[in-house]
Amino acid sequence: MGNKTDYKFVQDNHGFFDIVLDSDNKDFAGVEGFDTAILMQVFLDRRSSKQQVQNPRARQGWICDIVTKQNNYEVGSLLYLKAQARNTQTEMNEVAGYAKEAMKYFVNNKYAKKVDAAVTGNSIAMTIIADGSPDNQYTLLWKALGS
Repeated sequence: MGNKTDYKFVQDNHGFFDIVLDSDNKDFAGVEGFDTAILMQVFLDRRSSKQQVQNPRARQGWICDIVTKQNNYEVGSLLYLKAQARNTQTEMNEVAGYAKEAMKYFVNNKYAKKVDAAVTGNSIAMTIIADGSPDNQYTLLWKALGS
């Protein structure tokens, strides 16, 4: 994924993420790759359409999309629509589709050539191909409320 850098986050014992500070450089710590951007793209709630959620107040979304939507780009995914879904193959396929759709930003902006996602139970395995071979593979846990 080239020389791209991203902010570094760590997960605590309770599952919460916090940004890491670099005390030597008096700045945010960075990482090679797109770790934070991937987490944001997959786990932030993108606004759903009227066809997906009838009630406008329940459509979620990120406030900054008001600005970025002008560039035909929205942060996040529609995973929250599946928060109470059962772990059927059909639902897992839809979750994988939502994750891949969220990652189109990386392909459209030429950070990656291809992005793939597979879901098994509560885990989303994402493979990002940047230069013809898998560059990074991310396994993200998604805790569904249903079982």
